[in-house]
Amino acid sequence: TNWIKKVVKDNKAVVEINGDLDSTVVAHLLVKALGKERVIGVIMPCGNSEYLEDAEDVIKSLGINRFEVDLQETYEGLNKAIMKNLDSTVHQQLDNYKTNTPARLRMSALYGISSILGNCRVANTLNFSKAVIGYTTIFGDFSGDFAPITRLNIKSVKRVAKELGILGRIIEKEPWDGMSYKSPGIKLLDEEKLGVTYDEIDLLLFHEQRGLSIETIGKIRRLLEKSSYKLKTIDLNIF
Repeated sequence: TNWIKKVVKDNKAVVEINGDLDSTVVAHLLVKALGKERVIGVIMPCGNSEYLEDAEDVIKSLGINRFEVDLQETYEGLNKAIMKNLDSTVHQQLDNYKTNTPARLRMSALYGISSILGNCRVANTLNFSKAVIGYTTIFGDFSGDFAPITRLNIKSVKRVAKELGILGRIIEKEPWDGMSYKSPGIKLLDEEKLGVTYDEIDLLLFHEQRGLSIETIGKIRRLLEKSSYKLKTIDLNIF
């Protein structure tokens, strides 16, 4: 928390609150470092509401300032403006667009709030396990003014969460990007989408891959190679 105080200085901090483990841990760390009066939690639904209950609980339990920005209309307007320039065959290749665009809109909203209020710093909520394999969006959740947990893998984030007294249901919630679905209403969880688990990723990263199959090791290495450009592109202020 001393690092957060040093980075934020006398400013306020703005952070997305979506009820997942990472944003909840960051919000708690911000309150511990700055006090609840200087933390602004922003809920940003974009056509889904699955996470709203946990997000509301986090904001209420911390007593921080609450903003809600519904991005669905903005997303649909941007989508319509872009798609009118493209033929119908391109419309079938939209998976990355559908997941990355809401993430970028959310970061734009955070910086918009920061700019309007003034004297605010935007907190990044990405953990190491996701960042290193590129399960993140450049200029979306891979942006921000400072990143308190981006050197912590998921196991370490869970350990910090327990120390902070965060609810067990949030700690054990299966990671989901909030935007990917197998079919309407059926979530496509992170590990299903990646084809490997975060535990397996951490084992390989920390040279403890004994017991991992050759297939799994190959998948993880391909993810690492594919995402390396993201790590070179973004220069986050990381703890």
